[in-house]
Amino acid sequence: APSCNLSLTTLTASDMSLNPLVAFNRQVDTFSIDAIAPSVVQLTRFDFSSNSLVLFFDEPVNSSTVNLSRAFFSEFVRDSVFAIPLTGSRVDTNVSLSQNLTIYLSNNVSTSIKLTRSVCLRHSSCWLNVQSSFVADAVGNSLKAFNSLYPAAFVDDSVSPLFLEFSLDVSQSLLRLTFDEPVDTTYSLGNVGLVSFSSVV
Repeated sequence: APSCNLSLTTLTASDMSLNPLVAFNRQVDTFSIDAIAPSVVQLTRFDFSSNSLVLFFDEPVNSSTVNLSRAFFSEFVRDSVFAIPLTGSRVDTNVSLSQNLTIYLSNNVSTSIKLTRSVCLRHSSCWLNVQSSFVADAVGNSLKAFNSLYPAAFVDDSVSPLFLEFSLDVSQSLLRLTFDEPVDTTYSLGNVGLVSFSSVV
C-alpha cells in the first residue's frame, strides 16, 4: 500500500546497552485491507422531544452510506404488529466518519409512531431494528448482522402540540382544528369557543 508507511525515531527504542534505534521510514511489506463489517453496539439515546436518535458502532461508519429503509421501529423484538421504517428521516452528515451516528426523524415517521399509541410509548416498547446493508464503514464493508436494540437513554415527548389553523363550515356544522402533531380526541372540547369581532365605523 503506497500510502501506508511506518516511521520510527531514535526515541522509539534502544538496545540493552542503551544504544538508540536507528531512525527509519519505510513502506509496509505486507498489507491486508479491512474486511470486517461494522456492528451496532448500542442505541445510545432516543429523544422523542427532539425526534432524534443516536447509534454507537464498534468502528467509525460512513454517514453518507446510510440506507434508512433498512431500519424500523417496533413495539416488540419480534412478532410486532407495527413496523415503522425510518424512510424520509435525515442523517447528520456534518461528521462523515464517526462511531456515533445521529438520525433526525421525519415528521411522517414521528407522526406514525404517535398514531400507533404503542410504539415507543415508553422505554420498554421502543425497539429499533437495524438490518443488513444499513450502513458501511470507511472502506465499504456493509453492516451484515440484524440487530434489535432498545435505547440506553429514553427521553419522552415533553413538547406541547401547537395549534396551526381552523376552518368552519356552517352549512355542515363542522369545525376543523389543525395541529402540528396528533392530539388525543377523547379530550373534551368544552374550552373551545368561537368569538365574533365586528368593526364599528
